[in-house]
Amino acid sequence: MDRDAAVVAADRLNSPRIQVLDLTRYFCSTADCFPVIGGALVHKDLHHMTAVFVTTLGPFLLKDVNALASSWR
Repeated sequence: MDRDAAVVAADRLNSPRIQVLDLTRYFCSTADCFPVIGGALVHKDLHHMTAVFVTTLGPFLLKDVNALASSWR
């Protein structure tokens, strides 16, 4: 998988004010990225996930955001 240019830019800034969440583990294994998970189509096109799949990520995203937010205090 190609590295996201926005993630590369965030890394280069090396700022504690910029944090990145990598959601890849929710739709890819170490070998494959899955087009459908739990009956939900994952990608709308090459760069966008479907609304249905993104909705299923809500609880996982909240957990990841809360983990990052704990470092803000």
